[in-house]
Amino acid sequence: MPGMDGSIVGRCRFGLKTYSVLIFKDTKYVDLCSQICSQFKELNSCEMEMTYAIGNH
Repeated sequence: MPGMDGSIVGRCRFGLKTYSVLIFKDTKYVDLCSQICSQFKELNSCEMEMTYAIGNH
């Protein structure tokens, strides 16, 4: 989902928690992993898989 500033809103689910994060064109993968892992204490960034969906696809 595009944000007002051209960012993309990512939604991360782990266990019973959901976390939304803004992803900008200059967002680095390592920073994104770090931000997500800080919200899910049990998640190890080495075990994470990121996928994406476009629109209704």
